[in-house]
Amino acid sequence: MEKKIDQLSREKISTEIVEAIDRCQTASGREVRPILGRECPLCSIPCFDSLCAVEVTAELESRLQIKLEENIFVKTTKGKVNARTLDEVCDRLLSAARKGGA
Repeated sequence: MEKKIDQLSREKISTEIVEAIDRCQTASGREVRPILGRECPLCSIPCFDSLCAVEVTAELESRLQIKLEENIFVKTTKGKVNARTLDEVCDRLLSAARKGGA
């Protein structure tokens, strides 16, 4: 079921992200494990790599009906690419929603 992001709370957005990660991991036959907001999915979840992150970004974009950048799990700071924490991914999604897309 598709959901409009403006109808969802921050907690529900975080849940959507975690559930999308879990679906990707399960579909790939990989371990599913809990993740805390301060953890980086790309660093903390075994076998969750940049390809998985792009797949999850595309799923979230579709489910939440919002245009996102190619991979919301990374950010570029001073020319350096860094992994975002789950909280930062949630913040990015909410920010993109307010602006009408990333």
